[in-house]
Amino acid sequence: LNEEVHTQTSKVESLGVEYENLGLRRLAAKAQLLELVDMYSSLEGRGEEGKKEAEEVRQQIVDISVNANVIARFTTFVGVEQDPQLELCL
Repeated sequence: LNEEVHTQTSKVESLGVEYENLGLRRLAAKAQLLELVDMYSSLEGRGEEGKKEAEEVRQQIVDISVNANVIARFTTFVGVEQDPQLELCL
């Protein structure tokens, strides 16, 4: 503004490696999953000729979903109570 120089300084603390960019990682996984699901749908529509490729894409979808903890077309996540005091009755 009117050839004046303005500066601003902020202190930002870095997170530990295990927490760094988890949100970004999950967003990237979701974007990749959307593309793979579209690809799977188009291959599935080709009948027998696209069946093998569709299975490979399906496995990629499952792998990415599980590794990134993002639900996809072929995955479901279940919460499990880990209480050693609980009895299991069958």
